[in-house]
Amino acid sequence: MKQYKMFLISGLFGLMIVALVSVMGVFAADEVTIQGTINEAGQVVTDNGEIYAIAFDDLGMEVMGKIDQYLELVGTVEEREGEKTFTIKLYREPQEKEAAPAGEGG
Repeated sequence: MKQYKMFLISGLFGLMIVALVSVMGVFAADEVTIQGTINEAGQVVTDNGEIYAIAFDDLGMEVMGKIDQYLELVGTVEEREGEKTFTIKLYREPQEKEAAPAGEGG
């Protein structure tokens, strides 16, 4: 009977760990890289017109001070109620601005 209890407790503990790891994987955001210009509203506006609010953390506040600069940003995107918020992991000035595909204005 004692072995049965230990087996049951071990099994339940194992299931809890598997469930926790699975849930963490679902909520983990993938890192993405975007390029765009920082506007006066503290947003990144990409070349194709997508707008991302910048998360209010130390790095985000630093980037918000770079108004009208074209930057490459690496981080994660969270979307709520249609608004995309970008949490910056790192940023840099790109070597060169990405060229628009052939046939598009620019």
